[in-house]
Amino acid sequence: DKNSLLEILKEKKNEKIVFLIDEFGRFLENDLLDIQTFTEFINKNENFKLVVAFHKSFNEYNKDLSKIQGRFENIIFRDDAIESIKILKKCFFYKNCEEIKKAKKIIKKITSQDIFLDIAPLHPFVALAIVEIFNKFFQNQRSIYSFLFSNEKGGFSEFLNTKSEGLYTLSEFYDYLVYLLEVYDISLIDKEAYYLSLKRLKGNLSNIEKDIIKALSVVDVFKLSLNLNEDNLIKVFVNRYSEDEIKKAINS
Repeated sequence: DKNSLLEILKEKKNEKIVFLIDEFGRFLENDLLDIQTFTEFINKNENFKLVVAFHKSFNEYNKDLSKIQGRFENIIFRDDAIESIKILKKCFFYKNCEEIKKAKKIIKKITSQDIFLDIAPLHPFVALAIVEIFNKFFQNQRSIYSFLFSNEKGGFSEFLNTKSEGLYTLSEFYDYLVYLLEVYDISLIDKEAYYLSLKRLKGNLSNIEKDIIKALSVVDVFKLSLNLNEDNLIKVFVNRYSEDEIKKAINS
């Protein structure tokens, strides 16, 4: 128990000890007073070091962590998007069927980066959004694998199992994120934008208008670095609607 641990540490105060704690965020959700006592105790002894691992930063927890945050030095370990996509593509294995050939032709219209051909039929913009969103709000690579392989509503496996043609785009990814936000308690930066998107989609809209709102909402709700200007919105749905249809819907 806590008292026994403190007694042992007092006896070992002249020995050098490193404490390693994974999934430290779970402890932050419980009794902060215990954590504060523990960190203060370690901080007072130069022979003791505490190394913890988070999936999120201190600022992303819904608690006042100011009393312990200053005792830690942040070391951010985060793969860039391309490195993460290189890992992601290792999950893709398929026969070179006609559907994949068609998907790759569409991707070539969207980007000149060949790495995205290896993750067809996943839209390149979805791949970038996945890396950024799962890195900031979920459990990074673990969440990526869940998106790819689980039977969760709106996930990539469901898309493949329904034999949908073309690419898995940001509008499909929006539906998956809605499912995740219903299941998990995620601290969104802009909840108002999220609820506004849900309300807007209940209106009398065409399919193309709904798809555009969903794509824009993924970027807006999660404050992504992806720039969805008119040209890029056309690229999102290049295999689904004509350029004129997309421009008309944007104006609408």
